[in-house]
Amino acid sequence: MNFVIADGKTVWRGLTAVEYYNRGRTPHLDKFGTHKRRAKNHGIEFLLTFSEWLKIWADSGHFHERGIKKGQYVMARFGDKGPYAIGNVKIITNAENVSEAHKGRPKSEEHRAKIGNAHLGMKRSAAAKANMRAGQRKRRSALYDYRNGRRSDG
Repeated sequence: MNFVIADGKTVWRGLTAVEYYNRGRTPHLDKFGTHKRRAKNHGIEFLLTFSEWLKIWADSGHFHERGIKKGQYVMARFGDKGPYAIGNVKIITNAENVSEAHKGRPKSEEHRAKIGNAHLGMKRSAAAKANMRAGQRKRRSALYDYRNGRRSDG
């Protein structure tokens, strides 16, 4: 991407953010609009202008890697609190964002019971059981080798 900061203005392919904004066909503006609309739908205040939003992404170096899939980058708020605003956003991977969202959040007893009950009485095929036993043997062997200072190639 050809992002350059000139006189305090974000420039992309020779256009300032305002010129780029006003030029009609703007795929980045569409992404900005989608981000702003989704924040509004979730009840999150969005205080960034297009040029500020574009500059944050440009400075991160990950604009071309934006997305919600594994390994892609998102614009996240610190602690998932407050508005999307300068000083309250960072560019991190989607996985980091999901991890931060769940960190320190205790699961209710009801939720824990649902998880436990979901695994009770599961029917597994003979092949699945054999596969599980093989995996357990492999993990135990690797742990034994590790504890006894042996090198494990498996």
